[in-house]
Amino acid sequence: MCDIDTDSYSELWSESEVKARKPHRCDCCGGPILPGQKYTKHFSKFEGEITSEKCCAECFIDRSEFSKAHEYWTPSPGCTKDMVDECLRERESLPMMLKWARTLKRMEKRKQAAAA
Repeated sequence: MCDIDTDSYSELWSESEVKARKPHRCDCCGGPILPGQKYTKHFSKFEGEITSEKCCAECFIDRSEFSKAHEYWTPSPGCTKDMVDECLRERESLPMMLKWARTLKRMEKRKQAAAA
């Protein structure tokens, strides 16, 4: 496991899967969440800062894999890409580096598709 600080915990943390009634943007990848699609609605309070974010289904899977690899420490949707990138820079294991590089590539593809 990389050197990410997993000793810090949120004061509040709530996530629920919901179905979009209107268009949204994923706070992980920047891609669209279209009406009718399921996404994860996130709310947390960490060091006094309140965060309310959305996470598309694809990013939720990537974030869950990242969480499992880090003793179930889970970043907020908006911090996920930065945490994966940080982990990638610190990894020594080639298989794990490849896994996180693929994860970042998938997130970047979703962001590019949204911009097109």
